[in-house]
Amino acid sequence: MITGISEITSGEVLFYQDADTSSNGDGGAQLGVVPVHSLNENELAVWRGHNLGIVYQSFELMPQLNLVKNIMLPQDFLGTYRPRISQEHALALLDRVELLEHAYKLPAHTSGGQKQRIAIARALVNDPPVIIADEPTGNLDTVTTETIFRIFESLVAQGKTVILVTHDNSLANRFSRRVYIADGEVVAGYDRNQYAATRELAAKTQAVETAVAAAVGQDTQEEAVGVASRQRICQENNGSRAQPLSLIHI
Repeated sequence: MITGISEITSGEVLFYQDADTSSNGDGGAQLGVVPVHSLNENELAVWRGHNLGIVYQSFELMPQLNLVKNIMLPQDFLGTYRPRISQEHALALLDRVELLEHAYKLPAHTSGGQKQRIAIARALVNDPPVIIADEPTGNLDTVTTETIFRIFESLVAQGKTVILVTHDNSLANRFSRRVYIADGEVVAGYDRNQYAATRELAAKTQAVETAVAAAVGQDTQEEAVGVASRQRICQENNGSRAQPLSLIHI
């Protein structure tokens, strides 16, 4: 929703920018507030190209293009491609993510961690002020995850905003701001220990309700399940009431 890729059903998505983040190019975003939710597809594409770098969990690399050409592709779409300058910039970005020696390989000849670093380099090619990463470490091992995270930390140190979506609580504590979302709503005062206890309680209650439903006849099934549900409510009132976590926006 932040990127404009998915349409919102209610509310607004507003992008605040100043003179340092606004675009001077034709069709670029103007100084002030951009109502992302009201832009049409063409306007969204131009705004996104100037202001956002998106890192997908599944990389979304073009398999028929080598790494350099994959990185230059967003510039081509935005109309800022310049053959010599763009290639030098792409090579510099590959060097930044420590993949310069693989510059002319196809994505199929790189590992998962390398593909993710290529995706980060591509997200940086238009020098956007905001980087949005969707589960960028979800399919990676611990060592590679740390490498990717350090790249994000270096981007923050350079003044960029990084918005990362993750289920990994070990990463959450390393961000300056954390927003927890459960069932489509922001959760205040989230505690993962309480969450785990609540999930365990819910699983036990479901097992009890299933057993009761199987043991009694059709006429008394609704009443028996109601008793089990009341027992669950009493247990919850005596314990924690943490909301279940569907994903974390950091």
